[in-house]
This record gives sequence, C-alpha cells and structure tokens, in this order.
Amino acid sequence: SPLSRLLLRSTEHAPLVPLAGAVALGMLMLRTAQIHVQIRGNLKVFGALDLAHFLMRMGGVGLLIALGQVSTGAVLVSFLFAPLLAFACWASTAGREVVQNVRVDRPMMRLLFANLGWYLLTFGLSGAISRMDVFVLSQWTDLREVGIYSAGATLAIIPQILGSYLSVLFSPKITPLLN
Repeated sequence: SPLSRLLLRSTEHAPLVPLAGAVALGMLMLRTAQIHVQIRGNLKVFGALDLAHFLMRMGGVGLLIALGQVSTGAVLVSFLFAPLLAFACWASTAGREVVQNVRVDRPMMRLLFANLGWYLLTFGLSGAISRMDVFVLSQWTDLREVGIYSAGATLAIIPQILGSYLSVLFSPKITPLLN
C-alpha cells in the first residue's frame, strides 16, 4: 500500500499499518475512560486503569518472549488488547453508568465536527513537525539507524520530563518563600 511504502519504505509489512492504527484507537478508548475518572476526581481508578494497562501490555510481551514468538505483529496485537481489556474492565465496573448513558446530541455533534477539522489539522501538523527529524533521517539512512536515533531522542527527553514534574511538585512550596 502507498501508506506502508511511505512510512516503512516497503510493502512487506503493510498489514502492520492498520494494526498500528487499531492500537491508536484502543489507546484513545483507554484515555477516554481515564479522562472520565480524572474529571470525577477518582484518581484511584485512574491509577488502577493505568496500572492494569501497563501490566497487560508488558505481560503480553513477556508471554511472547517466554513462548519465543516475538514479532512486530505479535507485539502490536499485545499492545492492541491491553488498552481494550483495560477499557472493558472499566466499562463493566466503575464506568458502567457512563457507558449505559451514552446518547448522541445531533446539534452538538454537528458543532463538534464543524470545529474538529481545525484541531485535527493542528495536531497532525504538530505531530509531523515534532518528528520531522525522524522523517528526514529515514530518507538518508536505514530504519536501524533511525531506530537508534529515535531511542536516543526518547531517552534524552527524560531529564526534561523529570524537570517538569519536579517543577509542578516544588513550585507551590517555593513560590511563597519568594514573597
């Protein structure tokens, strides 16, 4: 397919592209559940959902390693089922009332979709620009080198993230001392 040729530079792994899309949709479902519990202030359920997702995802990969069946497709399937199972657990327990009371408000949906295009365009451009280095690098090197660069770039972000978290934690305590 043209999309797999663009993203993977081959059609050999074309079935992985829709599978990766399904994983993204599964993650959107999980994040939707987490947003509901976060808005309600139920951080224990939020944490439980996140922990369940992590354990199922890593448990699936661990099982694949133990069985000696590790492949890109198998890992993606594991990454697909983890958020779907976590969402299903939430929807059948703490989220039951949310799922049962879903109704479609047509005027509100029209308003949502009228504005959605701009948000999708913004997020799409933002995502493409933020990873432009990987796109450009993939044009001049092989995927192995791009993978090494991407892993290094991800690890390089960790101190920045830790700084952001520490700032949120310590700013309320330090700010009164400045006055």
